Amino acid sequence: MTFQWVYQAGNTWVPFDGNNNRVLEQFWRSSRNGQVIVNRLPAIVYPRQLQMLVNNNTWVRIVRTGC
Repeated sequence: MTFQWVYQAGNTWVPFDGNNNRVLEQFWRSSRNGQVIVNRLPAIVYPRQLQMLVNNNTWVRIVRTGC
């Protein structure tokens, strides 16, 4: 089964690009946090908490779909 990670942007859920999706899935499976680039901004993702911190000041919800 293929999983897709998405993040909340206002009232819209936006899919991560293919590379970030693979990275997030690796983080999820290894129970660790890590960094990705989203819209040219650095973001620290916390997959187990379903959150990411964008540009060191904005918390954004993330979701793993296809479960």
